[in-house]
Amino acid sequence: MSAAAEFNALWHIEFAKVIGCTKCSKNTDSKLMRDCNENVPQPGYIGIKYENAKILLVGQNPYFPNPQLVAQDRQYTAALRALRDEPSEENYGRLQLILDHFIPKWPVQNNYFPLMECGLKLEEIAYLNLVRCRTEGGAPNVSTSRNCIQTHFEPWLDKLDPICVVFIGLWACERGRNAVAARGIRYTYVNRDRSLTAALRKENRIEVAAFVKAKLDPTRANASGSVAFAPTAFCTTALHGENVMNSTLKTLEIIKDLQAYGFNDDAFWRLHHFRNRSKKETINSFLTYCDKTSVFRPGGSNFLVHNRLVFVLETYLTSGKKRDFNSLAE
Repeated sequence: MSAAAEFNALWHIEFAKVIGCTKCSKNTDSKLMRDCNENVPQPGYIGIKYENAKILLVGQNPYFPNPQLVAQDRQYTAALRALRDEPSEENYGRLQLILDHFIPKWPVQNNYFPLMECGLKLEEIAYLNLVRCRTEGGAPNVSTSRNCIQTHFEPWLDKLDPICVVFIGLWACERGRNAVAARGIRYTYVNRDRSLTAALRKENRIEVAAFVKAKLDPTRANASGSVAFAPTAFCTTALHGENVMNSTLKTLEIIKDLQAYGFNDDAFWRLHHFRNRSKKETINSFLTYCDKTSVFRPGGSNFLVHNRLVFVLETYLTSGKKRDFNSLAE
């Protein structure tokens, strides 16, 4: 059996486990929508060519379809129930056919994830929610999130073994990132904050696309256009083994690593938000500032400087130390 065939062989069983899960109920989470008909747990989607790219998208929990999609949603949930009742490869194949027509209408890749900008097709990604059940009147509670992460999300992470994870929204990122980081998987998130301006939303979309393309095989990235790299607010690194976040202690570690490779003031001022001032910002002045501050404000100027430093270090090392720091900073 080929590696691809072996990978796909048992997913009908895994999907059926999720659909038939009864670990949570309205007794444990009053917002949970659970019944034996339309509101069954939803496993997610694994593209038939997922192993070509191994990009995993992780959302919060399933949403209620808009009126235009109700009929297709009923067809979809009927296929889920059929697979739950008879976990066969045939029923899994029928579900996949329905998803192939249904998912292109979902907002995850129409409104949020920059699928086309990454040079990807739907069949090359996997998409699942951190919590597999619908809720009404708010997000799942702590108990539901913990149960679903331990029972389904963590085992699926091991089976899917993605090269990176893109969380769709901060809620999913905050709750799922520890499981991802513990496995040394790099991650980022799509910012769905409704208060974002159109410009900031576009900037986040560009950063997410650049993050994903940087993790894909270079020939794939080049085939879809020039490779653009950008820093990202949430990513793990093999160097440090934990999420970057906005701790100044982590910033100090990154600068120390960079300096060991020859990173200097000439490169640093190019990354700083004061780069247009007549007096160039130095590493020492920034270190002094970091010593007085425990965290950077998320989305603030120094937080972005931190992200740029992470990008420069990661790209320098992944390129085999062949890149010039000044050009990376630019």
